[in-house]
Amino acid sequence: MAELTESEREEAMHRYEIIAPLLEVGKPTAKMWQEAARKGSCSVKTLRRWCKNFAEHGLIGLARKRRVDKEQRRTVPIEMQRLIEALYLEKSHRTIRNVYRLIKAYAEKSALPIPSYSTVYNICNALPPTLVTMAREGEHAWRDQYEPVLRFESSRPNECWQMDHCQLDVLVVDDTGEKVLGRPWLTLALDTYSRAVPGYYLSLTPPSSLSICFALRRAILEKPSPLWPMCGIPERLHIDRGRDFSSKHLSQVAADLSIQLSFATAYLARAKGKVERVFDTLNMQLWSELPGYVGGSVADRPHIVRPELTLREVEAYLLAFLINHYHHQVHSTTGEPPLLRWQQAKFQPRLPANERELDLLLMFTEERTVQRTGIRFYHLDYWSYELVNLIGERVLIRYDPENIQELVVYHDNEFVCATTTPHLQGVEINLADWRALQAQRRRSIKEVVTAYEDWLAAKRASLVPLIDPEELDLIIIMERTIAAAQIPPKIALLPSDKQPKLLPAGNEEETHE
Repeated sequence: MAELTESEREEAMHRYEIIAPLLEVGKPTAKMWQEAARKGSCSVKTLRRWCKNFAEHGLIGLARKRRVDKEQRRTVPIEMQRLIEALYLEKSHRTIRNVYRLIKAYAEKSALPIPSYSTVYNICNALPPTLVTMAREGEHAWRDQYEPVLRFESSRPNECWQMDHCQLDVLVVDDTGEKVLGRPWLTLALDTYSRAVPGYYLSLTPPSSLSICFALRRAILEKPSPLWPMCGIPERLHIDRGRDFSSKHLSQVAADLSIQLSFATAYLARAKGKVERVFDTLNMQLWSELPGYVGGSVADRPHIVRPELTLREVEAYLLAFLINHYHHQVHSTTGEPPLLRWQQAKFQPRLPANERELDLLLMFTEERTVQRTGIRFYHLDYWSYELVNLIGERVLIRYDPENIQELVVYHDNEFVCATTTPHLQGVEINLADWRALQAQRRRSIKEVVTAYEDWLAAKRASLVPLIDPEELDLIIIMERTIAAAQIPPKIALLPSDKQPKLLPAGNEEETHE
């Protein structure tokens, strides 16, 4: 394409963009041909001719026909040009200079005219960026740069929330300030209409469906501060396809709260662009100013990192930034501050009946069978007199993994009782810690058993066997003989005599010599 004028290059690239979807499919259907012809304002016959010219001549075949036919004006043969394009489009990320070296060696070996470096450069540089990205970077990069994203613009608050996780570039310490605990995780909800943040959850544990529910709880409930009025149950929750977001628990919570779940395109960052930009804002305006900031890359990392803040202190900084700064800054897309845009909507948010009802809906659920001792849950027994008439029945239990002291029991969608376990009376412990405690207990017992086994193995050589090995061999032979004859006599073993005696069946008396 180096020999074409600028207008002819644009024409060839325009035609390529029209037929590109057809080329990717390989065998387009009649409907696809008609749709492409409608978009390109041409006939299906013309599209077929363009596809044929591209297959035979490459991009230069999509220019005006006179450019293809005039061989005398071409500085390199078509086959040479196609070889240059193919070498440059390989996934090896070959530079133009390396392409030129390969072409030069090929031309010398084939006794062909050697094209100049500028000619090779112009041919490579004239390739459509979309084609170069797909060939050299792959489909993922092409989708991220060129695939159109259907953006849903909300018309009112709480119509749609976006939610995602992000690990902070800030190290936190324990309450003593001596031990570095790591980088916290932030789960954040964003109202796509106002760009306000109705809720979040900050923790040192990796993201899970539990952290999502904690962030939802904070986002839904009314806040005590008038500067943070965002609340209510969203109509739709836009999330990615991670294991935590696609969990059965979150689907159940969404169904209970009448929230529609929608999933972003996998591995496409732009599909969650709104909440991603909030993370960028927090990183630039807040995290980078805190002690313990480590940067998002080695290049951004300060020379000296001094972690000083606890998790509670980092959360205090986050809350103050959201209420006092972020919600008052004019958003570049909406042209309004998030707080003002939320307040001007003047709508009534949909709220749960009470906080207790919301907590129940956000709890995890499992099924159990009521035993005579109550409900068995992770090696703990939960009992209440309301369970007497449900012994043997399957019930649904709801529990908070952060405090397993209480179970809420339902039977046939009817509330039965809230039952506790005497094993954790007055003790608040989460499920993860309880399971870790049980695992530690099992390990401790196994260590004691292993110690006894090792001690016995060391002493076994000095022990006198209870049964002589020869006597044991006779016992084994006799057992096999009896089993083969299907005779059930009783065997009496005499320590002083190695010959076993056969007693008649049914004789219960033992003989002694």
